Amino acid sequence: MLTSKFTGFIPNNFGLYRELSPLNLTRSKNLYFKTYLHSQLVYSTNKLYSTSKGTISKTQNQKANAETKSETVPLSPETINQLYLNYSSLNNDKKRVSIIGSEKNIKRLDSIVKNSRGLGDEIQVFLSTKKEELKSEIKSCTIEEEEKRKRIALTKSIKEKMEEIKINLINMEMKKKIMKEKKKKEANIEKKLNRKNRLIIPPSTRKLSVFSFFSKEFFNSIEKPQKPDEKKNTEIFKNAASRWVSLDPKEKARYQKLAANANLERIQKAKEWWANADLELIKLENKRRKKLNIERKALGKRPLAKIKNPFKIKNPSRTLTFSSSFTNFIKYVYSKKLVSGNVVKNSKTISEMWKKLSDEEKARYR
Repeated sequence: MLTSKFTGFIPNNFGLYRELSPLNLTRSKNLYFKTYLHSQLVYSTNKLYSTSKGTISKTQNQKANAETKSETVPLSPETINQLYLNYSSLNNDKKRVSIIGSEKNIKRLDSIVKNSRGLGDEIQVFLSTKKEELKSEIKSCTIEEEEKRKRIALTKSIKEKMEEIKINLINMEMKKKIMKEKKKKEANIEKKLNRKNRLIIPPSTRKLSVFSFFSKEFFNSIEKPQKPDEKKNTEIFKNAASRWVSLDPKEKARYQKLAANANLERIQKAKEWWANADLELIKLENKRRKKLNIERKALGKRPLAKIKNPFKIKNPSRTLTFSSSFTNFIKYVYSKKLVSGNVVKNSKTISEMWKKLSDEEKARYR
């Protein structure tokens, strides 16, 4: 049976080195790697010799293996540190191991105690001391890991709070900016409301008369006085009126055509203006007029009219219902002679009669 040429190493004990990964073996001392390869070689040679040559039976082979198991490995603190404890290359100089590595080293020390017989007092003290050192290292590493986790958690919470504070500051700045713009806008509106001049002037939709076109031509045809004189102006206006009365119908028709075209153009321009009008400015102008009318009422002046869109139709469906149902009801009332006399009073009476009717009764007149 072949044995290792290295002092104190038995081939069947090579299993102790299986716990060491090939990567850790290559990083450790050359003695690890040589011993592992030699053990593998001896084990393979024994097995090959016993199976191929047949000179050793299965029972004899098992007996030989049992005898090699009973042989012990000479132990010392140096050999235990070199051969059994797996320090990583990163922590070798610092004499510090990771938690997982320390736990594995403790298991290896326990296996030495279990598989060895008659350990000396020095070795037992060394093993127990080494286990305590490893346990204290595990504890210190655990504390360091816990502190590290706490530091990471604290750093994360500080970052989150700083981000929250940053967002709050941005929101406060935005609110201040919005409030500033709002106050500025309100001040601008208040300034516009206190103005004496109109904010917006909508185009007039009032129709021009035929006589206005004639009088304009008449005033342009006569000689105007150099100085304004009310008496002369009154006489000129009277002459224009008398001339208009005696004017030829064909000439009147010409002025009528001019007035119709001018009014049509005027209405068209007003429609275009209202289609593109600034409704907010119109509302503001109406507020200005409402505020101004309070002062005008106190002074006994005529109130200013509210600006309205003359082309806007209010509730067209309601208008159609009124024209179809209420009008039929009026016709029915007059046909039955339920009212007579003054038309104004009759309209009020008919309106009250209509309001008293139920929806079903109103539906009859549709």
